[in-house]
Amino acid sequence: MSGSVVLFAFLLFFGAAFAGDDSKVLVLSESNFDETIKAHKFILVEFYAPWCTHCQRLEPEYNRASLILEEENSEIKLAKVDATKETDLASKYEVRGYPTIKLFKEGSPVDFNGEHTAEGIVNWLKKKTGPAVITVESVEEYEDIIDKNKFVVVGIAKDVDSDEWKVLHDVASNSDEVFIRPTAQSVLDMFNYKDGLKIFDDPTIVYDGKLTVEELSKFIKTEKVPLVTEFNEETSVIIFGSDIKRHILVFMSKSYDGYKAYMDVLKKIGVEFRGRAHVVLINTEEESHERILDFLGVKKEECPTYRVIELDESVVKFKPEVAEFTFESIKRFVDNAIDRKIPPYLQSQDVPADWDAEPVKVLVGKNFDSVARDRSKAVFVEFYAPWCGHCNRLKPIWDELGEAYKDHPEVIIAKMDATANELSEIKISSFPTIKLIPRNSDEVLEYNGERTVEAFKAFIEKEGGLTKSTDEKVKEEL
Repeated sequence: MSGSVVLFAFLLFFGAAFAGDDSKVLVLSESNFDETIKAHKFILVEFYAPWCTHCQRLEPEYNRASLILEEENSEIKLAKVDATKETDLASKYEVRGYPTIKLFKEGSPVDFNGEHTAEGIVNWLKKKTGPAVITVESVEEYEDIIDKNKFVVVGIAKDVDSDEWKVLHDVASNSDEVFIRPTAQSVLDMFNYKDGLKIFDDPTIVYDGKLTVEELSKFIKTEKVPLVTEFNEETSVIIFGSDIKRHILVFMSKSYDGYKAYMDVLKKIGVEFRGRAHVVLINTEEESHERILDFLGVKKEECPTYRVIELDESVVKFKPEVAEFTFESIKRFVDNAIDRKIPPYLQSQDVPADWDAEPVKVLVGKNFDSVARDRSKAVFVEFYAPWCGHCNRLKPIWDELGEAYKDHPEVIIAKMDATANELSEIKISSFPTIKLIPRNSDEVLEYNGERTVEAFKAFIEKEGGLTKSTDEKVKEEL
């Protein structure tokens, strides 16, 4: 029975519909979900929202992955669920964001953490449902695998019972990469095979380090990232999934006249800092990258330029005084950032001329300390993002709170755009974040209560360190 006939039978029996004429993705709902999951040994399910841009970008890759598997007569199927409609399913499978993708192996869900590309999806599925290391028995089979994959690990050994081979197999079992073991002499001859184990990728890089799971895993994670990686949704998974948390971000248009010459320099930088930092190209022609530029305080008119960022519990950023595109200049800047010979860069907007004209005061990085660290005041600050829906809903409540305290001599109600301003001591990771700095105190208290005017007032009066007389006075006025 052909794949199309099989899928048509499932359509009739379970009521599942295909996602489109060019797709073999099943559309699931509450009515057919359980039966469809039971009918397939392996089925990958995407929980999506129609308005989600990440889901929209994933859709063509997800559809293409379904076609690849169909052409290979794979028993693995792909499906999707509109989580905004099928809320019970979304709740049951703990969908917290979009897209959430799970592989159901004989009914049991496993979280998908592979690349959001057709090839990445297919490779991840094959790894999770098939052998950790694929045996390759011909040159044709080898070339087919190399052609279909950007990165392949080739393990060569006569004795699969050796300790070395067990290390490779352990690494392969816990990796999303494609691992192969050629057995055909014609393939072995391509690598000038001798006794022992060597690891290759394509183009060929030989691993000759210590054969331990830790060292081999580290080598593979490092070598799979190109010397200069263009940032996009596909590569972001590789970049930010790496153990390397330091990145040299280069902001440049690919149509820039000096693009080729600059890329030659950047590749040398990639070699210099291999294993210590990724060199990442952010194409400034892409509209989707504008938020990255805003977050890092990069203006288009100053491009091409570069930054160093380190991702730990927070983002630490370094900015050159002058962004010269020579090997020596970039190397010196990165070395100084690593050695902390230059201070981290804290982004700040300019202080608005009317920052204190309204009941809710406008804070930026440049005036935060002078206002919020005034020990004669209790300062209640909302850290917000302009695009945050929760922040937008809070705005009228926050304005009302500001109006209530506008004449209070010991209280300041303020707000700060935390996407455009940074502070050395206060790190913001979610929006809105609300913090209180009490009078006569250096302590910073986080507010986690109800977002109502009355709840905010109660918190200020309890924790703000206000004098009794003024506290009672504002109660009377309110």
